Order: sequence, then structure tokens, then C-alpha cells
Amino acid sequence: MNFKGLEDQLLVLGLNQSHSAAFEEIYSRYWFKIYRIAFNQTGNKEEAEELVQDVFLSIWNRRETIVINNLDLYLVISIKNKVYDLIRSKINFRKYQEHIILKEIDFHFNTDEIVNYTSTAWQKLDKKRKQILRSLFVQRHPDEIKYEFLDLKGFQVKEAVEICYEMLCDVEEALNDGRCMPN
Repeated sequence: MNFKGLEDQLLVLGLNQSHSAAFEEIYSRYWFKIYRIAFNQTGNKEEAEELVQDVFLSIWNRRETIVINNLDLYLVISIKNKVYDLIRSKINFRKYQEHIILKEIDFHFNTDEIVNYTSTAWQKLDKKRKQILRSLFVQRHPDEIKYEFLDLKGFQVKEAVEICYEMLCDVEEALNDGRCMPN
């Protein structure tokens, strides 16, 4: 049966009856639209392609039982959900990595060692980087700033490391986004 040019509802009906030609028409009609959505959200070609593949694979695997009233809307919501799941998994993975790093640092260092290390590192920074770090620190901890060095002596090891790590991540993000460029 030829499914080219048919309305979406007829394509879904053909899909429910396991017509691969109906699936192929759905794919050729909508793959680029949902790919653009995924790519705009992820900024990564390979991730976007994988998400599109997951959406269409899910539809094919559930073809006989799937109920779709509005194919276009269904596909857009499906790809957005896949993107959100990917972002959520990246956030969880990053939190896990941070947890492991903090455990290792807490196990191997005490607060004085971290303060001494950060003090030495602070002295090596150029003026622009110090300005960026001060700005970020003031935003997060307005009552804790000292103008020549970030005073972390009152913090527990985990808190001090988290503050430094958050600030470094913010600086990295700011530099990558081009919001501030060090000399």
C-alpha cells in the first residue's frame, strides 16, 4: 500500500497495522523536524540523532498498541521528553562525579591544606581571573568575601571544595559562553 501524501491519522492507522511503509512515511515526514528540536536543545549532532532514533524505535516497538491522536504533537513532545531525560541524566552523572571527588578530597585533605593550596593558586591568578572569581563569590556568599583572598577557613572541607568547584564551573561556563574573556 502506498502511504505517501496520506493524512497523519491514516499513517497512524497503517502503523497500528504494522505496515512498514506507513512507518517509513512518518519517519521521512517528521525526522528532520524532531532532529532540529533535539539539536537545538543539545547542541550535539550525535546526541540529537540518537534521541531521534530512540523516539522512532519506541514508536515502532509499540506500533500495534500505540494511540496517537495528533502525530506532529506526539513526536514533538516525545523528542522534548527524550532531551529532558538526557539532560537529567547528565545532571545526575555530574552530581555523582562531584560526590566522588568530594569524598576523595575529604578523605585525603584537611581544610588547612585546601586553604593553603587555594591561597597559592589565588596568588598565581591574573587580575581579570581574580575579578571574575570575586564577582562569582560575592554573588554566592556576599558576607564571606575578603578582598585579597577568598576566606575559606570557617568552612568545612566539603563546603570549601564545593564553593571552589562551583566557582570554577561558573568561570568555565562564562569563558565558554564568551560572557567574559580573561586577558
